[in-house]
Amino acid sequence: MKLALAGLVLLASSAIASSANFDEQKVANDLGTVLAAEEACGLSYDQDAIQKYVTEIVPSDVTSFPGTLGLWTRTRKDQMQTMTGSEKTAQCASIKNIAKTYGFIK
Repeated sequence: MKLALAGLVLLASSAIASSANFDEQKVANDLGTVLAAEEACGLSYDQDAIQKYVTEIVPSDVTSFPGTLGLWTRTRKDQMQTMTGSEKTAQCASIKNIAKTYGFIK
């Protein structure tokens, strides 16, 4: 019983630690950049992979994440619209590699 209780305490403390160490702005910026480029770069992401990524990366108690992600995604979409052809080519090449790493495309 003591061992089970110790395990629960350890599990709870590690969940708290992951929320405490979660960098909401960085994750929202990184993910928002990739999501914003999907259409502009002619990509098509696996929706289940996006859901899995968010579920695994974003702690469930970070309730502000959807709003933060939305702001970064809209900002990045606006930036994509003003890029030169060369900027967009470089951006899309990078985004494609990142999206593969995230498992969003094959």
